[in-house]
Amino acid sequence: MTRPSIAFAEDTLPYLVDDANYPTGGWAVELLGWLEGLKQLNKSVVLTWKGANEVAGEHAQVEFIEAWDSQLDKGGFRHFYRFVPAVSYALRNHDIDIMIQACARMATFLYGWAARRAGKKFVYRVVNDVDVDERIKDWLKPYEYYTYQIGLRMADAFICQNDYQATQLKKRFPDAPQFTIHNPYKALATPEWLEQERPYIAWLGVFSQQKNLPLLIELASRTPNVLYKVAGMPAKSTDKETLAAFETLKTLHNVDYVGYTKRTQVPTFLHNASALLNTSHYEGFSNTFLESLAVGTPIITSVGVDPDNILVDNNLGFVVDGADAYVEAITTVIDGGEMSSEGLAQRCRQFVHDHHSPRTQAERFLDQLETALKL
Repeated sequence: MTRPSIAFAEDTLPYLVDDANYPTGGWAVELLGWLEGLKQLNKSVVLTWKGANEVAGEHAQVEFIEAWDSQLDKGGFRHFYRFVPAVSYALRNHDIDIMIQACARMATFLYGWAARRAGKKFVYRVVNDVDVDERIKDWLKPYEYYTYQIGLRMADAFICQNDYQATQLKKRFPDAPQFTIHNPYKALATPEWLEQERPYIAWLGVFSQQKNLPLLIELASRTPNVLYKVAGMPAKSTDKETLAAFETLKTLHNVDYVGYTKRTQVPTFLHNASALLNTSHYEGFSNTFLESLAVGTPIITSVGVDPDNILVDNNLGFVVDGADAYVEAITTVIDGGEMSSEGLAQRCRQFVHDHHSPRTQAERFLDQLETALKL
């Protein structure tokens, strides 16, 4: 049986594939896992900008379709009379059946319109909880918000990361086909093992308001004898408050800012930590959770940032409520005991192996996608 061909939209994946010093979001990391799982199941490509293949390099193992010129085809009305026709042409020319886009922005509308012009199915992948509730208004400009809403209405189906997203979408689009599937995980490197005990708490991410750096500052200040290693870099549009918090964070004596960590360096960075600390206000399904669990490192996060309760239900770390509980969890991990045992590490690794294999998830993905779209 011939499986449907899929084109994914993602602008930063060429930099991730090249492992460049360039801030890439969670969707790029997730998409790499899907592409790994799908490569033997169907034709899957990534629509992106001219020059992407040169950036990604000849060993990328991802088929990039250079559909538009980022200098000539984007901006203002050019979105409508250059970008949309370019994407539509690429979909028809490469015999694509389904266009999948993620990340709430005007692009949702543009890709949806392009898919309709080409006579293709358009599917929206939710990658953050705020994409499906009122909080998205705080993150998008008015024209971005309204075009995003039009784009959602163009979708032939929705793919969710967790039950919260599915519930919210069901309220707004009760008749729209949808399904929920967790992210796959593709390891980019084998961690280098340290002989000594894991001496630090790791924090990893692209600096933005969502990641809640003020809470990280508070926790580090309240645990002065704990070493924190912080990896990441500001997003291209980081707000002033987050940038100010970042400067404050770097002044703390027990915080070691290690800069941007390439994806091939992430496994070692996380494996050699006692725990991965998550301070985000919200997430969808955090890829850093899978990266950490895959190398046997437990998670410390807050209530509401535990997708579908996978950490609580599988005893993979601490899910806490409030700064005091965070401090208690951090202290417990650093002091050793059950939550730093090899048994926990093995449980973390086994969970990712059993539930987030790219091939297994990709097979489920295609089956549910075909059912949703009645293909």
